[in-house]
Amino acid sequence: MTNDDTVVTKTGLSGVNSLPAAVRQKTYEYVYRTLRKALSTGQVPENTHLVETELATQIGVSRTPVRDALRRLESEGFAERRPVGGLWSRAIGADEIEDLFLVRQELDKLAARLACERAKPEQWEQPRALIAAMGEAIAAHGPASDAFGEAHLAFHAAIYRIAFGARFAGLLDNILLQYLEIAADLSYRDPARTQPAVEQHERLLAELASGDVARAVTAAEAHVRRSATDAQGARADSIRSTDSMIPVIQKGVFVQRMFLNGTAMSGQKDHAAVSGAVLVGQATTAPNYRFFAVRDEFPGLLPVESGGASIVGELYEMTDEQLFDTLLPQEPRELELGSIELADGSTVRAMILQPERITEGDKIVDIADFGGFRAYQAHLAANSRVRDLLGL
Repeated sequence: MTNDDTVVTKTGLSGVNSLPAAVRQKTYEYVYRTLRKALSTGQVPENTHLVETELATQIGVSRTPVRDALRRLESEGFAERRPVGGLWSRAIGADEIEDLFLVRQELDKLAARLACERAKPEQWEQPRALIAAMGEAIAAHGPASDAFGEAHLAFHAAIYRIAFGARFAGLLDNILLQYLEIAADLSYRDPARTQPAVEQHERLLAELASGDVARAVTAAEAHVRRSATDAQGARADSIRSTDSMIPVIQKGVFVQRMFLNGTAMSGQKDHAAVSGAVLVGQATTAPNYRFFAVRDEFPGLLPVESGGASIVGELYEMTDEQLFDTLLPQEPRELELGSIELADGSTVRAMILQPERITEGDKIVDIADFGGFRAYQAHLAANSRVRDLLGL
C-alpha cells in the first residue's frame, strides 16, 4: 500500500480510510479521560449502568474506544462487573482518596527535597510559565476544564523532571501521573470550595525555589494536604447532592446545572447570555438566603445562617463553555460563581453576591420577601405607574 491509512480487505473493497493509529490512540485517550473524570468526581453517580452503546452515542464516538476505555476503568476500580446487567459505576471511597493523597504526599515531599537541592536557577522558568498557563486556562474555561488540567499536570511533571531527571520522570509520566490527574479532578472540581489554584502553586513554587529544603518539603506536604481536604469535601458534596447536580455527558462535554434568578432568565434583557442552554424549568432555593437588588439593575443571593427565604428562579443545563466563556464574563463584578441548595435538597451552580465588592453609596434593597426578581420588577413598575398618575 502506498497510503498507510488505506485498508484493503479480502472482499476486494479498497480505498476505505480508517482512522490513523495516532488518531485512534487520541480518541481512546479522550474517551478514557472523559469517562474517568466523570466517574472519579461523581458526575456519573455510583451504581449507574454503563451501557457501551449509550456512552458511545453520548460522547460521539464509535463503540471500540468506549469498550477499551471501560475495560481499563474496570481494571482500575472505577467500574465493576456484576452477574446481572454487566458493568456498573463504582464510587471512590473516602479511604481510597486518603490513600491516593498519602502516596502523592510522600512522592511530592521527596520531589521537593531533590528539586530544591538539584535545581539550576533557569529550570524554574518552565514551572513559572505553566502557572501562568493555569491562570489563563481558569480565566477562559474554569478550574474544572481540560485546559487547566493539562497545565496543572505539566507543572507537577516539570517539578518531577527537575527532581528525578528525565528518565525516571518519564516512568512517572507513564505510571503515577494519571493518579495525579485523578487527584486534580477531585481537588479542583468546585471553584467555590477551592483556594485559588494559581495562588496555591505560586506559593508552592516560591518555597521550592527558595533553596531552603525544610521550607520546600513543608510547602509540598501542605499543598497536598490542602488538595486532599478539597477532594474529600468535594466527595461529601457529591454524596449530599442529588442527580440534579450531576452533569450529563453530551458529545464528551459535561453539562452543568445553573440556577438563574436575575436578568439572564427568560424574557429578561440579558437572556441571550444563556442562548443554547436548556431550560429545565422553574426552581426554588432552600430557605437559606437573603436576596438583594443592586442599584435596581440586578439581584444577588446571599447565604445566611438564619432568617433566610426561598427564592424563585429558573434552572438551566449548560456546558462548561457556555458557563465560563459566555455567561460568566457578562455577570456583574459584585457576583461570583458558587453553589446553592434548592428546595428539593439538590446542589446546583448559582451566582453569589459578594458584599465587599459593592461600591459605597450604591442602592441596595433587600427583596427576599418578594420571593423573586420578577415580583420585585413588577413592584417597581407599579410604583412607577402610580407616580405617573400622581404626576410625581
